[in-house]
Amino acid sequence: MYGELDSEVLADESISMLKRQVHDFAEKEMRPASVALDRMDPREVIEDGSPYFQVFGKMKAMGLHKMYTPSDYGGLGFSAKQVHAVIEELGWGSMGLTAGLGVDAILPSIAAVFNDMTAGALDECVDLITRPWMDDDKGELRGCVPFTEPEHGSDIVMSPHLPAERLDEFGLRNPVKLEKDGNEWVVNGMKAAWPTAAPVATHCFASLNMQPHRNVADQAFAFIRLDQDGVSRGAPLDKLGMRDVPQGELAFDDVRVAKEYVIVVPGMWSAAAAPMLALMGTGTGVVSVGLARAAFEEAMRYCKERIQGGKPIIEHDTVLMRLAAMFQSVETARAYSRAVLDYAFDKMFEEREFDFPAMNCHACKVYCTQQAYEVASEAMRLHGAYGLTKDALVEKLFRDARMGLSTEGCNDVESLISGHGISEHYSLE
Repeated sequence: MYGELDSEVLADESISMLKRQVHDFAEKEMRPASVALDRMDPREVIEDGSPYFQVFGKMKAMGLHKMYTPSDYGGLGFSAKQVHAVIEELGWGSMGLTAGLGVDAILPSIAAVFNDMTAGALDECVDLITRPWMDDDKGELRGCVPFTEPEHGSDIVMSPHLPAERLDEFGLRNPVKLEKDGNEWVVNGMKAAWPTAAPVATHCFASLNMQPHRNVADQAFAFIRLDQDGVSRGAPLDKLGMRDVPQGELAFDDVRVAKEYVIVVPGMWSAAAAPMLALMGTGTGVVSVGLARAAFEEAMRYCKERIQGGKPIIEHDTVLMRLAAMFQSVETARAYSRAVLDYAFDKMFEEREFDFPAMNCHACKVYCTQQAYEVASEAMRLHGAYGLTKDALVEKLFRDARMGLSTEGCNDVESLISGHGISEHYSLE
């Protein structure tokens, strides 16, 4: 276990106990399942009895899906530092399985937060989503968050941050549409193939284009049951990395949604999507810290065991220098992501403030995923030819880290969003 530098974390025994508990689970349950799932055909991953459902159910039994939800809605009421400790340890065990839990945990928490944001207007939605989710300790309810579409990816991620005239330039091509029909709403269209855990989800929290259908920012939100008529799913993707969590298309053909599940508030997209996407990106950064640490520790272990030149390679100066650079990357990524999560988490879940400068959130996602990718790459190099084999954990970690560069928005777009925020909010006075 790494040496903690944060005095607040060191002084809080609850965080230390939580970290040990989650790390033990990550080591004994998550990592073995993750390696097994990585080697399976994607169609086998989603079959009944798959290790995916076993591990997911155990995470639910531990109550980890409640970590974002406020205590007054039945959640754990964790602090930002507690959440960071949990996500890093889970990410150490498996980036993919942690992502699956992360999107699941969004559904009950976002219903609660939006309810506070609208002064209790979503009480029925809380009763239909948040309360049952808090009672689920077996993994029978599973969520996903489909935002992007086949022809709208990064422009949807960017849209909350841009003025209307820029959005009109993007055009509107085959969006998933939401139309009012009496007391219900009707959904038609297809979401992209990338929603995490969509092939195994029971519900989704989707962004949907609503009238007047001018551009990608004409969005509402809806919680949709995925076991009803008109919902279909594509085959799970056969991916380079994060193979332990399934991803795939969701299609909607005249799917009817009760009004209680739909959130239609003027200006909601820019007001709510921006902080939500920022916090999701920060979470990806924290998961990447766990992955980077896992790669660093695998490299350390190998360098202590591998003999070259008559001694363990860790005794060679050049190897020590490379390990030191990897260590610096892990430590700086942890410090930055913890500070950013502290800031963003407190804004949304403690202060219930949604209009806050988020350039650090997007910068955190970019920095931490890039550091994880570089650390995993260097870990492979230190393993020599063995690092290129499927028997080496670092080979899997490298593939997973590469996926992180595109998760929750590709890093080029995330950097652009951060740049817009810096230009607007960074003061030279």
